[in-house]
Amino acid sequence: GALLSLGACLTGGEGAPPVVIAGRKLVWKAPLAEGACSFIELRADAVTGELAALKRVVMREDGDGDPRLEAELLAAFDHPHIVRLLGTAVLPPTSERPLPELLISMELCGGGRLPEALARRGGRRFEEAEGLRGC
Repeated sequence: GALLSLGACLTGGEGAPPVVIAGRKLVWKAPLAEGACSFIELRADAVTGELAALKRVVMREDGDGDPRLEAELLAAFDHPHIVRLLGTAVLPPTSERPLPELLISMELCGGGRLPEALARRGGRRFEEAEGLRGC
């Protein structure tokens, strides 16, 4: 139920149209991850080629929390170990996308997800210095 309705609200993928956030035109490159309520895509600045992560969240009306809170929290932090917010935008509803989407553009941190990084290390824990290197 919920995942199907969410998937129907989120459009994009290969060939997804560019989006403009904070004056930067971001073009679609590849999918990065999928969560319960969002999709994360690899995007590139159309002018500079700089890569960014774009999180797309459906702004549902079912009282399941306000997705703008994540963007507000990221905007409040300026720390080398916290992913940097590059900008936000809201896509209004369309006939193909009945609910608005919050777009959160963030710096791209390489290395993938933590579970995969641990698996590549054979389950060996990170040393403190490795964990503090950040993005």
